[in-house]
Amino acid sequence: MGAGLTYHGSGAVLGQSYDHLNKLIGAFDADFPHAGAKATSGVMIFLNGAAIAWKTRRQTTVSLNSTEAEVKAMVPGVEVVRSLTGLWGEFMHQRHGSVRVLDDSAAAIAQVKHGMDSQKCASYKRAQFYAEEAADQGLMWLDFIPGQHNPSDVLTKHVGGIQEYVYKNGVLCGSAPLLYETAAVRVVLDNEKRNK
Repeated sequence: MGAGLTYHGSGAVLGQSYDHLNKLIGAFDADFPHAGAKATSGVMIFLNGAAIAWKTRRQTTVSLNSTEAEVKAMVPGVEVVRSLTGLWGEFMHQRHGSVRVLDDSAAAIAQVKHGMDSQKCASYKRAQFYAEEAADQGLMWLDFIPGQHNPSDVLTKHVGGIQEYVYKNGVLCGSAPLLYETAAVRVVLDNEKRNK
């Protein structure tokens, strides 16, 4: 009964660790069952401190490794980001900038960022190209985040313990909207300081 979503308008809240007031932020994740079963994709989109959209879906094919599962999870994520940036643009009468997307798979991010092409990724090339195109067009930028700080984990797997669940649920629901400050975010903040 006490559960709910809390959206914030305060710069003091949404300025941590950088300004994300009225900006969409995504989080993608996939589990990898290691048992020949299909993985599950999880997608969350946040605005002003809490989730405005979330999606969990069983993948249609069996993944051979966790990187494949994570790249495939980007497909429904890109679909949701595309639709919400369009809607955001209609409301705000301007184009949304590149959406920060939190992802805890360094290998999947590397494949999308650098267009890696090998026999290992031949079976999921279409998913990789789809995510690459979204990144190349500036729709999103992939930001590596440690798994224990990825809030979309709650959509795909059992989390490490009650403390981790409370933390991730707090990010999802807006009761504790502080997002993890990654190395990429620190670079953005340093550049903003230099430009002032």
